[in-house]
Amino acid sequence: MFAFADLEPSIIQSGTLEHNGKMIKHDPDHLRYAIMNITMSILRYSPIFYDIYLKKRYEGNVVELLYLVFEKNLLELFTA
Repeated sequence: MFAFADLEPSIIQSGTLEHNGKMIKHDPDHLRYAIMNITMSILRYSPIFYDIYLKKRYEGNVVELLYLVFEKNLLELFTA
């Protein structure tokens, strides 16, 4: 499901080295934007999720990474 929604990093492999690259951004763009907009709305209007977001933000996490984590959790919640 994450691959279909383009919410996973690309994997770069060379010999024995392997690391994650940038986000895969193929199709469908509309699904990815819809999930991002839903995540932003949930963070804005849900005090529970906003408190979790602030806690992780004060720990020093990057904002874009936090959005990605919330988007993946939202997809897991929808598909469960």
